[in-house]
Amino acid sequence: MEQNQALAITENQNLQVANPVEALKQFAEQQSTGFRPMWYAIRDSGFVAENDTRQEFRGVILAVRKTRRHTIYDPETEQQVPECVLVRTDPDVGQTMDGKMRSCATCPFNKWGTAIRPDGTKGRGKACREKRLILFLPDGFALPVLIAAPPTSIRAVETFRSYMQTIGKPLILSRVRLTVRREQRGGNAWGILQLDYERPLDEAEIAELAAKIEKIKAQVDQWMAASPQDIDVDDLEGAEEAGDVF
Repeated sequence: MEQNQALAITENQNLQVANPVEALKQFAEQQSTGFRPMWYAIRDSGFVAENDTRQEFRGVILAVRKTRRHTIYDPETEQQVPECVLVRTDPDVGQTMDGKMRSCATCPFNKWGTAIRPDGTKGRGKACREKRLILFLPDGFALPVLIAAPPTSIRAVETFRSYMQTIGKPLILSRVRLTVRREQRGGNAWGILQLDYERPLDEAEIAELAAKIEKIKAQVDQWMAASPQDIDVDDLEGAEEAGDVF
């Protein structure tokens, strides 16, 4: 019994992937974002989780996912609840709480000036909140984390993705640095995500990353299969950016 356990541990430690580069690219193409990882909100003070605050992350972006949701006030629960969530992209289509499909391109809640502030006044933003979810494996972490980029950081995320495609550097084969730039207007302060390319992964790092992904792939696929309602409501509850500019 002890010998079998020892052999299993040894095999696990020596886990290798025959073609790590192709394995990583396939993983990225399938967008196998993971297993309800710990999430970080972007605040003016940095990356903030329930029990952790960080000024920067260094590591690898595993995947980026777009989310949209429009919420309404529920007097029974006295909370904001999803009225419509994104269920399909290219083109973006939302599904309402009564099961109807709604085109995001023509949706009135996807127009500037429809946002409602917490005090009930109108804002300059959109009532339908769009975000980018970044599945990120930081240096020194055994498992990836989820970073919720608010509307004020979407341009930074998409600009960086375009830049990486232009220079021919797949995100999943690149080391990047994530920081937060503090912005302030009047009495409101908020954070904007900053993404910087550092260098390509070397062969040893690629092999190590591919091995990690092989170990968590089943969990990763399970999280990706979660409904948009689960992702937007459960995973991101409390991650709303109080300092978003409306």
